Amino acid sequence: MLKRIILLLFVMILLVFYSGCINLTIKVDVDYPGKLFTQTQKKIAKIHKADPRRKGEVSNLNVLVYAGDERKLISFSIPKTTIETTTAADFLKEFDKKGLSDKVGQVDLEKLKDLDRIGPGLIIEVEVDEKDGFVHVLVWLD
Repeated sequence: MLKRIILLLFVMILLVFYSGCINLTIKVDVDYPGKLFTQTQKKIAKIHKADPRRKGEVSNLNVLVYAGDERKLISFSIPKTTIETTTAADFLKEFDKKGLSDKVGQVDLEKLKDLDRIGPGLIIEVEVDEKDGFVHVLVWLD
């Protein structure tokens, strides 16, 4: 499960770099940013409270990741329009260049485009405490 989540995050990161339309922040040598994750969880809760049926319009796909083993905090936001205008073929061309197309075949990239059907709110939250380090991931739509 964790490998699949990491693969999906990798796909999203490649989308971000491929499109050039990003709001990306990478911080290194960071202690666990519990306050930031709590604030983000509260923000997501407000989104759910304002639109419990998740029928609102989506503007951005947001990702917040803390990798404890590397002490890195990564956050980025991708506009919905960027996701909608990038085709799966575009992704696969990039993956072929990097020799990764066999791994990407496991993920249906077209499903990323149906963000309005999903609606604003939390997509996934993962906390893993392994011997290699703590990982916390939040992915949400707003």
